Amino acid sequence: MQPGAEAGAAVLRTLAEARAVVDGADAFIFDCDGVLWTGPAPIDGAAAAVGALQRAGKRTLFVTNNSAHSREGARATPWIPIARRT
Repeated sequence: MQPGAEAGAAVLRTLAEARAVVDGADAFIFDCDGVLWTGPAPIDGAAAAVGALQRAGKRTLFVTNNSAHSREGARATPWIPIARRT
């Protein structure tokens, strides 16, 4: 297993594999804490990845089991473009 990979997690080895995953999905679900940020700091590359998916027309959904941030608090996080839904 590649360092940092969770048991059972897919490891994309090439850009073509990553593109195939993106092209084959309409939506992506992100766990916030530990994937997009850890504590008060953003994870390097997370905002760019979310932004690229959104520019490609993909729906992005955000979930967490960390109750330290309210929904409004998460939306106010400056480095992740979480859109307000009405």
